[in-house]
Amino acid sequence: MRVRLRAMDIHVSLTGRRDLAAGIYRQLLDAILDGRLRSGERLPPSRDLAQRLEVSRNTVAVAYERLTAEGFLVSRVGAGTYVSTEQVGRLRSRTAPTGSAVRPWPLWRSLAVLATGESTVEYDFAVGVPDAEGIDVAAIPAAAHLVYVTPSHQFPTGTPLSLVRRAALVGWAERRGAVRW
Repeated sequence: MRVRLRAMDIHVSLTGRRDLAAGIYRQLLDAILDGRLRSGERLPPSRDLAQRLEVSRNTVAVAYERLTAEGFLVSRVGAGTYVSTEQVGRLRSRTAPTGSAVRPWPLWRSLAVLATGESTVEYDFAVGVPDAEGIDVAAIPAAAHLVYVTPSHQFPTGTPLSLVRRAALVGWAERRGAVRW
């Protein structure tokens, strides 16, 4: 089904009728990442899009809420839902490798601890307190090799990691060779 959003067409395919919210989410995210949905552009109300796609309003609302929690959309009560205007540079879509291409990085193998003995490796699992945007990437210690985050709900505040901070975290990981595109 083709859905008209302002001056452009966005194709939302709902074949198979399985996990419709995830399908809508993925297709809207792809449209944002590749520029078909531009910064500041208004999306149709969830009721309208649900009616056009012949799905429940909740299905569309779940997709919108996930994109909002991840910082790609901004919802304004009474005004609608818009593509975020935060500038984070060019975001890239990526797919995970499959089959024989999936294997642990050499560094991970070197950190393995035998289950039969006591570990001599000490890890600092101290919990930092994020600010209103989430983890402050600039505050990550230089010696850190691993950062564990929950982007949609930063502990202990429960606030989502902002899109700007997500991009900064990906940049941090890229500079340390932890991410391959």
